[in-house]
Amino acid sequence: MDNISTTAISSIDRFKEISTWVSSVQDLDQLLELIIETATRMMDAKASSLLLLDQKTKKLHFKVATGEKGTDVKQFEIDLGQGIA
Repeated sequence: MDNISTTAISSIDRFKEISTWVSSVQDLDQLLELIIETATRMMDAKASSLLLLDQKTKKLHFKVATGEKGTDVKQFEIDLGQGIA
């Protein structure tokens, strides 16, 4: 146990937390937000997002977006193959 870093233990704890949410949170949107927010903290990132593909339009839509511009980017859609700067 001495060889396991504090960061690794913290990450394992976060994954356990996410596992609990998957089996208990009934609202998919809320679950996705919890997972993305937790992953953002784990990676010490300033922002993150989850995009879902609309099969009919073949466009990606921001389902979850965190960070300073999180609310703003949710209005955009992205064509498949198009990059994000």
